[in-house]
Amino acid sequence: MLTRLLHIGFRYVGEWYMVNMKLGFTLLSENDSRNLLFAFVSENEILYIGGITMSFRRLLNGYRTPSATQCSCAILNTLISGHLQDGGESKYMRSQIMGSFTSVLLASTLPPFSKTA
Repeated sequence: MLTRLLHIGFRYVGEWYMVNMKLGFTLLSENDSRNLLFAFVSENEILYIGGITMSFRRLLNGYRTPSATQCSCAILNTLISGHLQDGGESKYMRSQIMGSFTSVLLASTLPPFSKTA
């Protein structure tokens, strides 16, 4: 499935890391892009796929430091943090593709983190 994402235009644009037991991120490019699909991946596994209309940097900040009203962000923060603390890596990818294709892509496979968030 990761090869499929690369084939349809997803690119690596950054990675998550832990600092002092807190989630951080490096964003290599596309920091203000909007209306896109994104995926969190680890090695050859897709952990989560989503779509957003806000800026990508704002989304990542929401996952890094979720507010009390951001339940999905808090769940994903816990999952990503736990994955990193267990020695996993977590990078993220993005694609400018949006629209009806989103539901087709998401219906084709449900990554592990998507089942709990």
